[in-house]
Amino acid sequence: MSSPTEMHFAMVAGEQSGDYLGAELIRALRSLYPNAHFSGVGGPQMANEGIELVAPLDDITVMGFDGLWSKLGGILRLRSKLRKRYSKEQPSVFIGIDAPDFNIKLEAQLRRVGVKTAHYVSPTVWAWREYRLNGIKRACDLMLTLFPFEEQYYRNKNIPVTFVGHPLASELTVPSDKTSMRIDAQAEGKMLIALLPGSRRSEVKRLGKLFLSFIEVAHERYPDVVFVIPVANKSVDTELVAMLGEYDDLPIRLIEGDKARDLLACADLAVLASGTAALEAALVSTPMIVAYKVSWLTYLFARLTAHVRYVSMPNHLMSEPVVPELLQGDANLVNLINIAIPYIEDPEVRDRQSSALSAIAPSLRRNSGELAALALSELIESDG
Repeated sequence: MSSPTEMHFAMVAGEQSGDYLGAELIRALRSLYPNAHFSGVGGPQMANEGIELVAPLDDITVMGFDGLWSKLGGILRLRSKLRKRYSKEQPSVFIGIDAPDFNIKLEAQLRRVGVKTAHYVSPTVWAWREYRLNGIKRACDLMLTLFPFEEQYYRNKNIPVTFVGHPLASELTVPSDKTSMRIDAQAEGKMLIALLPGSRRSEVKRLGKLFLSFIEVAHERYPDVVFVIPVANKSVDTELVAMLGEYDDLPIRLIEGDKARDLLACADLAVLASGTAALEAALVSTPMIVAYKVSWLTYLFARLTAHVRYVSMPNHLMSEPVVPELLQGDANLVNLINIAIPYIEDPEVRDRQSSALSAIAPSLRRNSGELAALALSELIESDG
């Protein structure tokens, strides 16, 4: 085994979720290599674990096309800087954590000069844009996946892979006492519906009015139901408040975004945008309805390159899909109300979906950081 003092782990994370994964991985790697050095791009959690930050993750985090154009020059310069530095320093392994548009090319560049590379969190090539597989093959010595079906997918494509589980499956649990959250939501003894239209302003612009109109119609039919929306950030809050001005006395509570997980765990039903929120709801077995809209250009491109029927992760993790999905033009008020009525009126409908979802968390619950660190250790010590 290589001397621990020689170990240098280079990492690049580009989202807050990647910062969490990176921090967990640093802790696990340090248990194997106590004197190792860590450097790269990350956030406050990775910084707290002692990584030498070449740049903060905000430098490569992009929100939409507007954000891309304003940051593109800086992003390209940073990638060039990292390529030059790590080509010279030759770290023990370079680990790209998510952010595939930034990391995959950098991994390929470093691999060409002899640096071993790994990518943590699979891009959704199994769902659409499968043509990116050729780039992944050139870039990665190892793919670390969060979901079990991804491991089999990569094995079938002859790409080295290890399934390490999803950290959220261990982090999120159903609270033993839901009373305090329900009191906070003013929902004691009432049905509580959580609505999560997305964490990005573009998502809220497309889904916000649909969700607010749903509340308006549903409240008229079910006046005792409580509706709560967690506000992800200030820009989302601004967008929602502006939309609320178009409605009279809408019975809705807006709460802080950091309470979203507690809200999901205590809700009787969630109506939400596809994304991490759907997985979070599944991990606490909360029945849900998914709605999602993108720009028509993005939708048409996805239709041309997609090879799956469903967009929400819970449906991919089950042998039979159980989460209703309303996509693009189908995400309209009539459809949403019609699907929601049985979930609101019949507890057995909610219980059936909740029972099916309860199998997901155990299937994803692993010691993710430790498994990833062991796989990286094997990669470092391999002759390839």
